[in-house]
Amino acid sequence: KATVSVLYWPASKMATNAAEMELINNISSAAARENFDKWWNEERAVEINERWTIKRKFLDAKGEDPSLLSKYVLIDVLANVGDHKKVVELLDEQIEKKGHTKQDIIWVSIKGCNYVSTESVCKNITNYVNIEKLCLGEAIEADDASAVAEMVANPSMASLRMLDLANNKFETAGVEILLSALVKNQNIIDLDLSNCSIGGGGGKPIATYIASNPTTQRLLLNGNKLGIYGTKDLANGLATNTTLTTLGLFFNNAGEEGIEAVLEMLRSSSISTDQCVNKEEYSALSELEAIVKESSEIDQLEQIKENVGSAKNTTLLQVEVGDNKASPSQLSELDKILDRNNASAREKEVEELKMKELKRIEEEVRKNKEEEDAKERKMQKEHKPPPIKKLDSAAPPAAIRKGAKAPKETPKTKDIKVALKQKPPPEPRSPQKTRDVKPVPPVKKPPGGALPALR
Repeated sequence: KATVSVLYWPASKMATNAAEMELINNISSAAARENFDKWWNEERAVEINERWTIKRKFLDAKGEDPSLLSKYVLIDVLANVGDHKKVVELLDEQIEKKGHTKQDIIWVSIKGCNYVSTESVCKNITNYVNIEKLCLGEAIEADDASAVAEMVANPSMASLRMLDLANNKFETAGVEILLSALVKNQNIIDLDLSNCSIGGGGGKPIATYIASNPTTQRLLLNGNKLGIYGTKDLANGLATNTTLTTLGLFFNNAGEEGIEAVLEMLRSSSISTDQCVNKEEYSALSELEAIVKESSEIDQLEQIKENVGSAKNTTLLQVEVGDNKASPSQLSELDKILDRNNASAREKEVEELKMKELKRIEEEVRKNKEEEDAKERKMQKEHKPPPIKKLDSAAPPAAIRKGAKAPKETPKTKDIKVALKQKPPPEPRSPQKTRDVKPVPPVKKPPGGALPALR
């Protein structure tokens, strides 16, 4: 078990609650994990719900939050004659007043775009590569849609995430040109085409755009003229979209028939007794469950549940359909579906945040354990006596090498020198066998005492 002492836990990494502290101290304990889950689902859920409310406010389907207007760098190219020819100078001046630099991410709003100024504005705006949100208006016509399309498709606008083209006069033809360019730009997450005089024929190009664009999360079409058929075409595109969370269809004259197409697209695919909205589907499902339970064919029940409804959009969290002549029952059903989607999305976000937090804790515990192990190794190394080096008898001492300086003599080196000078005692020789030698007889002196001469 990986048990980590809190004694060495750095102050900057201290847990913020008892449940997290318990999990840090014994991360492999099932009880510690259970207490952490309980804390997360009770106390932390309140904070997450508050954050979710703020998120919904930002994704308001009716329009932009007025408090965000202060973030823009604002210019009006019709304030003075010829201002549309010096867009760069005007923007630089306002960026400096806001305290920004050209390297900062900025939001830009340009008013006064009409048939005279739109082309010049669109060409000059591509000099700024750090624009995150751009608002252009308020009189761009269908003939100038191609200039806006070229600007959006320009590689220098890769940082653009939010495009507000509300209150212009694109009409159906202009929107078709614009959306064909936006299909190539996979960076736009927020598109506002409210009050752009889009008729029923605009439903198909919009449906094509949202079906093929994997990034757009917010689409506002409020105040247009889609009507019944345009809304139906739009619903077909929404059915295959998995990223859109906010849709504004306020005041589009969709009628009950058009709103029913949107509801059909939103109805859940995985139907259960507690999620089912349509009473007929609920009744049919109950009968099928009874039949299958009798035959004990559980696999067949799962297959039937899948076939009761085809896969629909479940990512939409806000849909504004006011002033479309929808029936009260349709509005009530829409509220229930959106509540279900929001609950599911919030639960998913909570789980993702929880897993992220657990990974952070596990990583901190691992790092803390590594730090403790490193400290222990360092302490052992500091208290360990140095190893005794063996002298190499073949190598001459440094003092007698050619050109080497004699090292400073110490009591230890004196003892080593004396030991080297002392000769080892001779080894005892093994006794050798001697031959038997006969004694030499003594030489007799001749008479007279003289020895004979040797020959």
